[in-house]
Amino acid sequence: MPFCPFCRAEYRDGVTHCADCYAELVDELPRDEPEPSPGPVKDVPVATFPSELEAEMWAGLLRRQGIPTVVISLGPGAGAWGNSVFVPQQLRVRECDVPRALDLLPRPSHIDRT
Repeated sequence: MPFCPFCRAEYRDGVTHCADCYAELVDELPRDEPEPSPGPVKDVPVATFPSELEAEMWAGLLRRQGIPTVVISLGPGAGAWGNSVFVPQQLRVRECDVPRALDLLPRPSHIDRT
């Protein structure tokens, strides 16, 4: 029985091409091996801002530069419903992105570079 190497559909003998993919059929499917996991990603704090608005503004800049960014609330009840926008917020990036992120972030004294 022939198979499509892309969609893995099975066909009757005599059929030479996949009706969906238009690929040439093969007699045996390649092994379906899972892609290796990239492993855990370590995120690192790069700055702490006095408000959520400011932290999200800088997080947006980093994301537009291709740096995945997470904003973490550091105040009391952090993560709870009703969290205030005027609670310190920490900006975290992947460990491999720290040098680029620090080059893009501001250096004023009210920013805590953690």
